Amino acid sequence: MNIDEMQAGREMDALIAEKVMGISVQTFGDTCYLVNYCLKKENGDLYYFNGECPTRASIEEAKKLIPRYSTDLAAAWEVEEKIIQLDFINEYLEALQIIVNGVERGWTMTGIIIGHTYTVEQTINLVHASPEQRCRAALKALGIELC
Repeated sequence: MNIDEMQAGREMDALIAEKVMGISVQTFGDTCYLVNYCLKKENGDLYYFNGECPTRASIEEAKKLIPRYSTDLAAAWEVEEKIIQLDFINEYLEALQIIVNGVERGWTMTGIIIGHTYTVEQTINLVHASPEQRCRAALKALGIELC
């Protein structure tokens, strides 16, 4: 399966959490505020949900706490904010343009001409991109590939 074939859902959410947001499910034993599992950001900070780590959660239960990036627009906006922080906005916009409008139409943000310039409709398509399309573009912008 490749990024283009991946459907919105928990698998995509977990991939976004790990590869874009820097969140991974880690086992900390009793050292993490006396809980067994907790989500952790790439920089080592704990990722809190509702102010605390999940209490006595299994890895599967902890994964359920990952935001629904691929189906919730507000969560997808968090992904876009992270892309801006990582300074991959041009790559992201190029990938989103291709996903939303198709490779044969429009021009990319890096100036590569593909057919013709944006129409009003194509611009609106970008604004109305679904959470799934935004997540797919984020993964492509960072060069994430599936085996």
